[in-house]
Amino acid sequence: GSFRGSTEGSYEQMHFVAGRGTITDAEGVVTEVRPGVVMLCPDGWSGVWDVHETIRKTYAVVKTR
Repeated sequence: GSFRGSTEGSYEQMHFVAGRGTITDAEGVVTEVRPGVVMLCPDGWSGVWDVHETIRKTYAVVKTR
């Protein structure tokens, strides 16, 4: 499926360990999600997730405000 995501007042660092998909940010930059990919979503980030296979990740969310 697809869904919108955003980070307001925080940032998120993710390390994908399973699954497959794409994440497209508001500027149109596409990140391929697969095991081993690390992604940082800074405060104010927004985008759309398109999940092709169930995604599993480790993550840390840090408040910035």
